[in-house]
This record gives sequence, C-alpha cells and structure tokens, in this order.
Amino acid sequence: MLGGTDRTLKAIHLVLPTAVAVAFAIAVAPAVPTARWVALDITPVGVIANLWLRTMGKPAVPGGLVGDFGYGPVPVDLAWSYVREIAPLAIILALQLAL
Repeated sequence: MLGGTDRTLKAIHLVLPTAVAVAFAIAVAPAVPTARWVALDITPVGVIANLWLRTMGKPAVPGGLVGDFGYGPVPVDLAWSYVREIAPLAIILALQLAL
C-alpha cells in the first residue's frame, strides 16, 4: 500500500524498532542497577532476533489443520504461527529474569 520493495519494507521494520530498542536501553540505563545492565543490553538483541525471525518466517495462514478441543474448532497452524512469533521474546524475557 505504501509502495517500495520487500527489502525496503523489511529494512524499515527492522531498523526503526531496533533504533527504538537501543534508545530505550540507553534511556533507562541510569535507573537500572549496574549489576542488571547485561540483562538490559540483551533487550535490543531480543528485538532484532524476534523481528528477523518474523520477517524471514512464513506468513500466518488462517486455513489448514483444525483441531477440536471441546469448545469449538481451533486453527492449529494459525495458533502455532502466533506461538512462533512470541517465542523469541519469551526466551529473551527468561534470560533477562535469570541474569
């Protein structure tokens, strides 16, 4: 809709959130104890990893395998694509809590 190439669109969706994540880490660093700076430093890495995996992965497909879990049909492929999208962020959050 905005025009441009896929490469431009991917660059915008990678560069802008990465810049905001780095700016966030720099902005909140004075309020974070020095022992927790390693956890803060992996925030931009997590954002980059999550966005990279989301841009390189297959798009969410609403059709396909459907399972019945007792309360109606659930599109398994669509649910899995959403889990796949948040998994890198969950890993980064676990690492931050562990450090």
